[in-house]
Amino acid sequence: MPENGHYLVPTYYGYLHLGKPPLMNWLVLGMCKIFGFSLWASRLPSLLAGASVVALIYLLAVRLYRHALTAQLAGLMAASSYTMLVHSRLALTDMVMLAGMLMLYLNFIAVVSGEQSRRRFFLAAVGLGVVVMVKGHVGLILSTLPIAVFCIVERRSLKETGTGVLFNPWFWCPALIFCFWWYAILLSTNTPASEFAAHHRPAEQSLSKAFVSFFQEDEINARASGGFSRIGENILRYPVDFLRISCPWSLLALAGFLFWGKPLFRDLAEKRRETVFLLCLVVPLFLFFTFVVRQPQRSRYLLPIVPGIVIFAARFIALKADAIPWAVNTARSLSLVLIVVFNILFVYVGPSVRQNPFEQLVMDLKPRVSADHVILVGGMWPKWHTYAGAILGRKTDFVGYTPNSDTIKHQLKLHEGETIYVLMDRTYFALWDKSVQDSFEIISERRGIEGRIEFRDLIDSLAGRELRKENTLNLMLLKYRIEPENEQR
Repeated sequence: MPENGHYLVPTYYGYLHLGKPPLMNWLVLGMCKIFGFSLWASRLPSLLAGASVVALIYLLAVRLYRHALTAQLAGLMAASSYTMLVHSRLALTDMVMLAGMLMLYLNFIAVVSGEQSRRRFFLAAVGLGVVVMVKGHVGLILSTLPIAVFCIVERRSLKETGTGVLFNPWFWCPALIFCFWWYAILLSTNTPASEFAAHHRPAEQSLSKAFVSFFQEDEINARASGGFSRIGENILRYPVDFLRISCPWSLLALAGFLFWGKPLFRDLAEKRRETVFLLCLVVPLFLFFTFVVRQPQRSRYLLPIVPGIVIFAARFIALKADAIPWAVNTARSLSLVLIVVFNILFVYVGPSVRQNPFEQLVMDLKPRVSADHVILVGGMWPKWHTYAGAILGRKTDFVGYTPNSDTIKHQLKLHEGETIYVLMDRTYFALWDKSVQDSFEIISERRGIEGRIEFRDLIDSLAGRELRKENTLNLMLLKYRIEPENEQR
């Protein structure tokens, strides 16, 4: 954003990035402006959001059960949940989204409990706005689905308590502004998308049309579940993934449900509002991920379910505090131990593990590739390009998944007088004009592994070593040197 001056429309290596509004970009940029551009600064918004999530889970448990022990245990369990600690240390949108969701839920419960002040309505709108401005339309679905199901299940009791004021303008007016102003601007902008993104195709397409086509093709077609086989895979994968990522409290909640579940069933039979709401935080979202989302390998999608699970687990223990007093002390001690252990692992072990492949790549490349060189990656995944740029320590250009001859000529013209490397698949090289092909020196050709290129194979290819396996993918490392016009003359 500081380089291209477009703070409203995010770009990703010169391409439009329309999947999410720019709030997370702004938060990261703000921290980097204050503390300098670094990994630590870029992850600070997630860290602050993670701390906020723990506090909001505590306040939500207090609001639901009016029981200090339940709230205390829920906060400790959230702070010691493995997946919560992991995502509080990553520059991703998940923790900021979860903080906004919990802010919405906390104020929603306050409203349906009778505290119908303007402040509550406005804060709920702010929470929803944070979710949508961080995660986009997907965040809108995730945050409102539990509330919609809860209102359907509790429609009679909500009418009796007079909470038709859920349609209060102090909520809906700010919510509409906070959630949709970015989309309104985007859809009303007829400026060519190429003015925002250097590599947008087709170049004459307006920004509004680019967003509509992206929404139809990438969001609906790519994210929607791809049939019963995919749903079956999700059903087999998500329960196991969730038990793993939120361990040990997911196992405790499961044990509590199986062995101490009578109070829960009694609450459900009596339609106790607190328990019904907690179930609405878990079940609808789990079913949504199972039947709609196409990518079951991304278990972090289940993060919004964690608050409901830890409050359930805390409630089970609190209900047994008199009969099993040691359970409370054990839960407290285990939470503190896990917090200390996980932090030690992340701080001391984590960085060395994460950087090990990079260190190896540096050793392989530094003697061969100077930091003055420019890497262009075509026909590859953006993350490989990111790795190459990070190793070389300078800005790099991503040419595209299917770079044609004109695209390559344009990029080469931008870097006159520089030595340029291109890492790509031979499939795309064969599509170039003969004159463009002849202008490159083929440094190496190596075959990758079947299906996708592994990071280790990318390292071997750049280092000029033979790869471990044969496959259809043929990586090429090309070299090009453009002489300045005066030298050519």
